[in-house]
Amino acid sequence: LIVAPTQVSTISPAIDRAYDQGIPVIVCERKTNSKEYTAFIGADNYEMGRTMGEYIARQLKGKGRILEIKGLKDSSPAIERHNGFAKALSQYPEIQLVETLQGDWTEDSGYKAVKDYQGDLSKIDFVFGQNDRMAMGARKALSSLHASPSAK
Repeated sequence: LIVAPTQVSTISPAIDRAYDQGIPVIVCERKTNSKEYTAFIGADNYEMGRTMGEYIARQLKGKGRILEIKGLKDSSPAIERHNGFAKALSQYPEIQLVETLQGDWTEDSGYKAVKDYQGDLSKIDFVFGQNDRMAMGARKALSSLHASPSAK
């Protein structure tokens, strides 16, 4: 059985049942609450988030205000990327993660997250979209609003 769960807990009981019946279970790309699987194949999303936090901190020279657009709610990549990102930024007291907006990995969700943001975008120095599609949506939204932050 090969599974790629969209959320951490939704498919866990089925994975447990299959594994308990002796069926090899391979979890791909996204993690589950279940510890009953044969193998996991995927990226280190915590490290991805941490690396992006370090990169952004260097770009901002240790000082600035950031918006984050998080992937699908309750998906392991979104959770882990956010945790790694927040950990990296915690080493920079003059960098503020102003808000974490909710996306769903699509360009439209990045666009909508920025368009719906109620804060002052002119005071945002950097937008971190947890994937390229959401980042592109954010960039389009900022361009349409004639905002000046660097949506990278």
